[in-house]
Amino acid sequence: MAQKIRIARRTALQGLGLGVLATSVGFGSKLCAQGSPAVPSGPWATGGTAAMGDAINAIDPFAMADRACSLTCEQILGPCYAPSAPVRQDISEGEPGIPVRMAFRLVTSGDCEPIANAEIEIWHTSQSGHYSAEDVQAGRFCTSGDAHAEASYFFRGRGISDADGRVTFDSCYPGWYGGRALHVHLLLRMPDHAGETTTSNLQTVTQLYFPEEMTREICSSVAGYRERGQPDISNSTDNVLRMAGDADGFMFGIERSDDGAMLAYKTIEVGIGESCGSRGFNRGFGRRMS
Repeated sequence: MAQKIRIARRTALQGLGLGVLATSVGFGSKLCAQGSPAVPSGPWATGGTAAMGDAINAIDPFAMADRACSLTCEQILGPCYAPSAPVRQDISEGEPGIPVRMAFRLVTSGDCEPIANAEIEIWHTSQSGHYSAEDVQAGRFCTSGDAHAEASYFFRGRGISDADGRVTFDSCYPGWYGGRALHVHLLLRMPDHAGETTTSNLQTVTQLYFPEEMTREICSSVAGYRERGQPDISNSTDNVLRMAGDADGFMFGIERSDDGAMLAYKTIEVGIGESCGSRGFNRGFGRRMS
């Protein structure tokens, strides 16, 4: 049955092509590339976010010096967006997997001042490769008809940036489905002049990825992932990532806490009217990720 699901998802992806784009954008966000991130050594924790201890709080990736940036672009919204994600830090709803804290920092282009009151929304698959939500845009294409996934809203959430421009989510390492490399969707909504964020505000969207070596290791050795085997698509063969150009700019930085929880992080530098230069993804709106 699982094999039939993977084939169906791959076929649907090929039919959709790359036509599902973000809504109109009026600003540029730059995401600073860190190069190919190192893969931390040591065993990973399991048991979902309940297994995430205080050790993760000792790691502050944003205290490190800034690194050189390279321009990249937004990526497609994808068909598995759902409109009712709540504001919350723990987005797992008790689902199993390697506990992952996903940390983001929003800053202005040039002077790197933090951006408060902006909204980041993320969504990704469960350990078994399913998206959740009954109201997901593409319906059973995303949930594979799984009753538990349709009745849940796991691995979906929104967060508002604090005075330091930071947003954090507690989640789990995603699983894979046929036709795509492991990825996390990210939607950014900027505050208006009054400092308020609404769904009608200017927004941009992208997708973030994990180091391929780490995914291979997890899918070969960690319970709950190894049973499904290796993904059928790698970062280097993923059509969406290949269209974006420089893959390094879309990679999470990764750290491992002493108790085995994962920290995945990005700094998003937001500018105005940056030139993107991408291969067809909303040209004229720069995206550069760090």
